Amino acid sequence: MHNSIKIEVNRLVVRFPKGNREIRFDDMVFHEGDFVMITGKNGAGKSTFIKLFIRSRNKDENYEAIQGTIDLFDIDHNQNYRDIFHYEDSKPYLNQLIFIDQEDKFPSHLRTIHQCLVNDVQLAWLNNRFLRKERKLKSLELERLAEYYIDYFLTPSINAKAKVNVNAKEIKRMRYNELSGGQKKLVSIIISLLKFEMLEGAGNILFMDEPLNNLDSLNKMLLNNLIVDLRERYPKLIIFVVTHCRAFHGINKELHIGDSNAELFTKDRNFAPCDSFENDVINQRYVIDL
Repeated sequence: MHNSIKIEVNRLVVRFPKGNREIRFDDMVFHEGDFVMITGKNGAGKSTFIKLFIRSRNKDENYEAIQGTIDLFDIDHNQNYRDIFHYEDSKPYLNQLIFIDQEDKFPSHLRTIHQCLVNDVQLAWLNNRFLRKERKLKSLELERLAEYYIDYFLTPSINAKAKVNVNAKEIKRMRYNELSGGQKKLVSIIISLLKFEMLEGAGNILFMDEPLNNLDSLNKMLLNNLIVDLRERYPKLIIFVVTHCRAFHGINKELHIGDSNAELFTKDRNFAPCDSFENDVINQRYVIDL
């Protein structure tokens, strides 16, 4: 689990027939531990680049890779997925990926926060024979992780909004529909990260598509702290985040998608910070003063 991964983009050209437009990607390599910010104007193709990895296309979208490849190398297991667009057995490859969409997929509003965090992950175990055998042990681990996320990432947000001190046990019993929009987004992201931590064989590449949407400054800082914490515990993880500004500490590369070409810049580039965010310091947490 959480193996050393390398990604190579080779002479990639993506065509958008409706707009009579092509994007050419420089040859580029992403290594374990890379934190990549994907930038560009609206409609440039930022989300499309991610969807090429996860082999996902909505029926109203019209794009295709007409040249080049994206290759993924599992270095620890000597397993190569060359030309992922046409890789025959997609399941092992897709197990490498975790995707957090910009469209908020919120759980049922009638459930408690604890049910939202735990039940969705448990449902994902049903098709995994290995996890069925160890369900009791895994359930205890899941409960511990859920409480950890609540303590450090939901509690500060809820207490700041309520202006009272609510403990983690009380928050677990709260109904999902009692949360603000930003807090619901944090729950949605935490569910994805719990699956990342608990599902066997997952967890090498994390894609986040506009995760800052609908978050106020406090919840943006809490999300930053959550990602910093995740990278410290899983240093081999490669992260791609679509964003219009740098709100995360530790970004070391920028993939800028222009009108006709995409270029990769290293950390020497002067990343533009978000309003109200301080200058970038690798793996620095924001101090939440409530």
